[in-house]
Amino acid sequence: MIRSRRSSTNKNRKFLLLLIPAIFIILVVFIFKSNFLKITQIEVLSNANCVDESIKDKSNLLNKNLFFLNQDQLSNEIKGKFICIKKVKFSKILPSKIRLEVEGRAPMFKLALIKDWEASAASLIDNTATPSAHLTEIFISDEEGVIFSKENVENLPVINYLGKDISIGVVDDLLKKAVIILPKLNSEGLQTKNTYILSNLFILNTTPKVIFDLNEDINMQFASLQLILHKAKIEGVALELIDLRFDKPVIKYAPKKK
Repeated sequence: MIRSRRSSTNKNRKFLLLLIPAIFIILVVFIFKSNFLKITQIEVLSNANCVDESIKDKSNLLNKNLFFLNQDQLSNEIKGKFICIKKVKFSKILPSKIRLEVEGRAPMFKLALIKDWEASAASLIDNTATPSAHLTEIFISDEEGVIFSKENVENLPVINYLGKDISIGVVDDLLKKAVIILPKLNSEGLQTKNTYILSNLFILNTTPKVIFDLNEDINMQFASLQLILHKAKIEGVALELIDLRFDKPVIKYAPKKK
């Protein structure tokens, strides 16, 4: 009798062990194949100027399963179609609705594109060239260096980009580095209203004039700049030029006033 009960218990356990995976498989198939949990509604909350109702179709979310979304991939696809979008947050609302919270890129800089620039870097450094005479287009960039608009935005710092053809949607490596430099210069009390990118150079065309090499370590160059400015302040001397392209930066002092 005891053996019979044990045998019956073992059979029940084996049955349950087979039943549980079977139920799981049935549920998975049901979720994938049925209309249950398939997205039929999309709600969009957005502060991005370039986003309109078309994002609902272009997001490719309709009829996708709510629980099996590759959010990173979908976010990248949406941002690729709407360049003004910086971030997309997905919120699932059972059983068949999803909310897109869209954050737009914030305009941080104007990029004055000067395509037909033929003068040399030396002529710009020596103030023998006039880039403004060749101005062709104005673009808007955010703090990541993404060029996302051509709308006119007032009161933004201007970076003059010389001798290059760019367009909306471009993520420019040199611009990304220049964008890192600008707030650092502001933190040192330097004016950044007159700046240029030419080839691999970033030029602050004020007093003192400062030159960075965008192909080299920006943090190292900025550390050198801080030391030079600090020393000049202690010594009470005025600086005319700080060229950070070299291992030993080139420094030119302003003539002493008589």
